[in-house]
Amino acid sequence: MDPIPHLGNPEDQSLKEYIVTLKDINDSKEFYNDMEEIGGNIYLPKRAVECVDRRPISRNTHYMLTYDEAAQIKNDSRVLTVELNPADLGFIRGT
Repeated sequence: MDPIPHLGNPEDQSLKEYIVTLKDINDSKEFYNDMEEIGGNIYLPKRAVECVDRRPISRNTHYMLTYDEAAQIKNDSRVLTVELNPADLGFIRGT
């Protein structure tokens, strides 16, 4: 598998914070449930995924995922994009 931009190192399968952006904010509640309960759909992990930062007035939510899980979630029709958090991508926040 070729590396996917903004997902980090495909060889690192440790849990990291990823930002999942939905296409439509109206899908948020259903998506939260699918991600945070065991089962999900064919594109979501078969485990309850830890939500790090739920942003109810945004299409973005932060979840703890592996690289492979993040790559798979990108295939869910509700998802616009998935990106590794900026700190793990090497972006340093100014002081």
